[in-house]
Amino acid sequence: MNFPHLERHRNGKYYIHWTVGRRSMRESTRTDEQRTALIAFARWILSRYSDGDGTGDAARRRVR
Repeated sequence: MNFPHLERHRNGKYYIHWTVGRRSMRESTRTDEQRTALIAFARWILSRYSDGDGTGDAARRRVR
Protein backbone atom coordinates (compact mmCIF):
# COMPACT_ATOMS: atom_id res chain seq x y z
CA MET A 1 0.00 0.00 0.00
CA ASN A 2 1.30 3.44 -0.83
CA PHE A 3 0.72 6.51 1.27
CA PRO A 4 -2.79 7.97 1.05
CA HIS A 5 -2.96 11.46 -0.42
CA LEU A 6 -5.49 14.13 -1.34
CA GLU A 7 -6.22 15.13 -4.92
CA ARG A 8 -8.58 17.74 -6.27
CA HIS A 9 -10.63 16.45 -9.21
CA ARG A 10 -12.05 18.35 -12.18
CA ASN A 11 -15.39 18.61 -10.40
CA GLY A 12 -13.67 20.69 -7.70
CA LYS A 13 -14.09 18.08 -4.96
CA TYR A 14 -11.20 16.60 -3.00
CA TYR A 15 -10.66 12.85 -2.97
CA ILE A 16 -8.46 10.60 -0.86
CA HIS A 17 -6.41 8.25 -3.06
CA TRP A 18 -4.49 5.14 -2.01
CA THR A 19 -3.69 1.69 -3.34
CA VAL A 20 -4.22 -1.77 -1.94
CA GLY A 21 -1.94 -4.20 -3.70
CA ARG A 22 -2.20 -3.18 -7.33
CA ARG A 23 -5.70 -1.74 -7.01
CA SER A 24 -6.29 2.02 -6.90
CA MET A 25 -8.84 3.21 -4.38
CA ARG A 26 -10.47 6.57 -3.77
CA GLU A 27 -12.97 8.10 -1.41
CA SER A 28 -14.61 11.50 -1.64
CA THR A 29 -14.22 14.06 1.13
CA ARG A 30 -17.48 15.58 -0.23
CA THR A 31 -16.04 19.10 -0.17
CA ASP A 32 -14.40 21.59 -2.48
CA GLU A 33 -12.73 23.51 0.36
CA GLN A 34 -9.12 22.53 0.99
CA ARG A 35 -9.24 23.14 4.74
CA THR A 36 -12.33 20.99 5.20
CA ALA A 37 -10.82 18.31 2.95
CA LEU A 38 -7.64 18.22 5.07
CA ILE A 39 -9.71 17.77 8.22
CA ALA A 40 -11.69 14.96 6.56
CA PHE A 41 -8.40 13.39 5.42
CA ALA A 42 -6.97 13.53 8.95
CA ARG A 43 -10.11 11.91 10.36
CA TRP A 44 -9.97 9.25 7.63
CA ILE A 45 -6.36 8.43 8.51
CA LEU A 46 -7.12 8.28 12.23
CA SER A 47 -10.14 6.03 11.73
CA ARG A 48 -8.26 3.73 9.37
CA TYR A 49 -4.98 3.43 11.26
CA SER A 50 -6.03 3.84 14.88
CA ASP A 51 -7.03 0.99 17.15
CA GLY A 52 -9.64 3.12 18.89
CA ASP A 53 -7.69 4.20 21.96
CA GLY A 54 -5.47 6.70 20.17
CA THR A 55 -2.23 4.78 20.59
CA GLY A 56 -1.84 3.87 16.93
CA ASP A 57 -0.87 0.27 17.69
CA ALA A 58 -3.09 -0.90 14.84
CA ALA A 59 -1.05 1.14 12.36
CA ARG A 60 2.19 -0.38 13.63
CA ARG A 61 0.71 -3.88 13.28
CA ARG A 62 -0.30 -3.18 9.67
CA VAL A 63 3.16 -1.92 8.74
CA ARG A 64 4.95 -5.04 9.94
